[in-house]
Amino acid sequence: MEGVRINSAYNVFGEWDFALWFEADSNDNALHFVGDKIRPIECIMETHTMPTTVIKEYRMR
Repeated sequence: MEGVRINSAYNVFGEWDFALWFEADSNDNALHFVGDKIRPIECIMETHTMPTTVIKEYRMR
């Protein structure tokens, strides 16, 4: 989706089955991505959205 970039996806164990980290260029794009692209996928029963921000970026040497 334009304005959204998926950074990583993980299979997880516990309360959730899957985690998806993405960046959006606006809050509206983030909400539309989850609501229009993720929730309609068959077998998605529930989503939990946790906004995050980078505190400090580290460079690999």
